[in-house]
Amino acid sequence: MPGSGKSTVGKLLAATFNLPFLDLDHVIEVGEEADIKEIFATKGEPHFRELEQQYLKKTTDQYAQFVLSTGGGTPCFFDNSDFMKARGKVVFLNIEIADLVERFQKQSLETRPLLKEYTSKPALQHYLEGVLAKRKPFYDQADFRISTSAKSPSELSETIISKIRS
Repeated sequence: MPGSGKSTVGKLLAATFNLPFLDLDHVIEVGEEADIKEIFATKGEPHFRELEQQYLKKTTDQYAQFVLSTGGGTPCFFDNSDFMKARGKVVFLNIEIADLVERFQKQSLETRPLLKEYTSKPALQHYLEGVLAKRKPFYDQADFRISTSAKSPSELSETIISKIRS
């Protein structure tokens, strides 16, 4: 899910395994010379999802080993989930909706195109619950499903490392 800590935990994992860390949204922004917000505003979500798939495949072709943080919707479109599982280990950071709402209430949602219109706590919670319900079947296909409840990023990283090594 957006805001679950994918980038933070991904950087820790990459450092532990001495691998490059890549954030798929950043890769898209560099490649398209536009930020995600701008891509959504000018070309729409369907175009963004096509770019996401293209850059996912392009990135995995460029690197033998790496840690990649994808957007929360990445595994839910096209064959991305199967593609990621065929290329490596997929981790789902399972965050409680209440925790997400609290995180998002503390930050500006302007940089999150799918969330920016949900300014009230109930509206945001309702939206996130709906998103999770749609995405959960894809998230449940991950190799590892890690609950983020009451865990720091370093604790999450250690849990994932332990599971990968075993």
